[in-house]
Amino acid sequence: VGSGVPYIAIALAALVVATRPRPSDRWAALAGALAGLGFLLRYAAAGLVLTVVVAVALSSAALGVAAMARRDERAP
Repeated sequence: VGSGVPYIAIALAALVVATRPRPSDRWAALAGALAGLGFLLRYAAAGLVLTVVVAVALSSAALGVAAMARRDERAP
């Protein structure tokens, strides 16, 4: 039984969810769950798990930097 097609679909969904423009805790949890499901299908998805963690961290960091920039613009 081939697990290639389900794995590719889950991996793509995990990456799309992880790179949303406005991440939230729910979307990060969904991305993590999808990456974990991909790992259950194929052990080669360990790289996917790492990629999702990095993508969520970078998205969150970028959102934090943007929020700080907006806060600085409002300061008198």
